[in-house]
Amino acid sequence: MSFELNTNDVYEGYSLLPKGEYEVTVEDAKEDMTQGGKEHVAINLRVREDVEQKYQRKIIFVKIWKLRDTGKYNPKQFNTIGRALGMQNGKKYNSLKDLLDDFIGLHTRVTIGHQTYNEQTREVVNKWDFTKYPKDRTLNVGYKELQNDDVPF
Repeated sequence: MSFELNTNDVYEGYSLLPKGEYEVTVEDAKEDMTQGGKEHVAINLRVREDVEQKYQRKIIFVKIWKLRDTGKYNPKQFNTIGRALGMQNGKKYNSLKDLLDDFIGLHTRVTIGHQTYNEQTREVVNKWDFTKYPKDRTLNVGYKELQNDDVPF
């Protein structure tokens, strides 16, 4: 296998994803806890590489926090995401984990903004919307499907 070095195609280090719309796939979604003990849902979105756009494969980290006054999640947040992912209205789940597992591999379009908290600026999803490029669920997010010609045996 030959390789040609291209010093124009290099990583520039971490930087904020510019504000705008991105086609993404839900790569992971689970309940998590901060080191300080605050429960939240962590959703990792990967900018799709099968759609012509900048920042392909970059990960967007989304956190959904429990409400302070009730100690529960706002179901409207999950309903909004589920609708944008094109999920079935009225489907019942036995647990939050089952719902989050159903998010994984689905595609959506998000609008990214920036938010500063404790003098640190982060990317935030300001809007969830239907993808402009629907396709089947991506089960192995981040992996390329091999073709027969790719396998040496």
